[in-house]
Amino acid sequence: KVLEIIRKDIRFLNLPILVLSGTSTPEIIRTVLKNGANDFLKKPFVFEEFILKVDLWIDYFKKEKELEEKTYKLQFINQNLENLVYKEVEKNRKKDKIMLAQSRQAQMGEMIAMIAHQWRQPLDAISAAVGVINMKAQRDRLTPELAKEVTSKIDRYLQYLSSTIDDFRDFFKPQKEKRVTNLELILSKALAIT
Repeated sequence: KVLEIIRKDIRFLNLPILVLSGTSTPEIIRTVLKNGANDFLKKPFVFEEFILKVDLWIDYFKKEKELEEKTYKLQFINQNLENLVYKEVEKNRKKDKIMLAQSRQAQMGEMIAMIAHQWRQPLDAISAAVGVINMKAQRDRLTPELAKEVTSKIDRYLQYLSSTIDDFRDFFKPQKEKRVTNLELILSKALAIT
C-alpha cells in the first residue's frame, strides 16, 4: 500500500523504487512490482549488487529524461517546421499572384501596342481624307461626288477600326461554349491581327 500511495503523488511518479525484503516468494515479488516498484532485492543482499542496480536505474532514468527532452525538441521543431512551410507556401502564393498580375499587365500592354499599330494607318488615312475635304472646301472645289467618295473611305476606315477592337476583344476572351465555325475565317482574322 505504501507503494501505491507514493506512485499516486506526481512528484514521485518517475522516482525509481527498489524494494529490499527478507521474504521473496514469487507472489510477493509480483505484488511489489505490480504496485509500482522498479526492482526487488532479497535480504541478505550483496552491497555490490545493490550499488549495481542503483546505478542501472539511475542510468535508465537519465536516458529516459534525455529521450523526453529530445522528443520535446523534435515536437517543437516539427511545429515550427509546419509554420515555416506554411509561411513559405503563403509567400509563394503571393509571388504567383503578383506574377500573374504582371503577366496580365504585360499582355494588356502588348494588346494595346498591337491595337495602336493596327489603328495607325487607318487613322492617318482618316486624317488625310479630312484634310482633303477641308482643303477642297476652303477652295470651293468640294463636289458632292468627292465628298461622298471621301466620306465613304472614312466610313470604311472607321468600320475597320471598330472590327479591330472586336477582333482583339474576341482574341483575348476565349469563349467557353462550343460552336461551329469557319477555319478560313479564323485564319483570316489571325492574319489580320498579326
